[in-house]
Amino acid sequence: MTDELRIKLDTKIEREVHKLVQSISENVLDRLNIYVRRNEIPIDMDIFNAVMKTMQASITEFEMNGIDQFHRNIKQELDAYVGEENPTEQSPTVDGGTSKKRVKAVAISI
Repeated sequence: MTDELRIKLDTKIEREVHKLVQSISENVLDRLNIYVRRNEIPIDMDIFNAVMKTMQASITEFEMNGIDQFHRNIKQELDAYVGEENPTEQSPTVDGGTSKKRVKAVAISI
């Protein structure tokens, strides 16, 4: 896999993780807001809003701090799946012989 394709793959993964974390964050905040209002929990709304903003900022901070570790954790499995370019590796050719050149096509939909 070329460096350019790998960067596109990593960027796509990071973008999708970000979307997932943001979706979870928004849904948690909405659910908490609905729960407090529906159950008429006696809480000062200024304090409640400050807690909600702090929670949202914490989620974003932990996401940004954790994305590099996430990439490191999945790198080995991704490399194994897409294959690493190794020009000395021999692979069978159409006529049954071997070739020192390995060609592998990888399609990435972004």
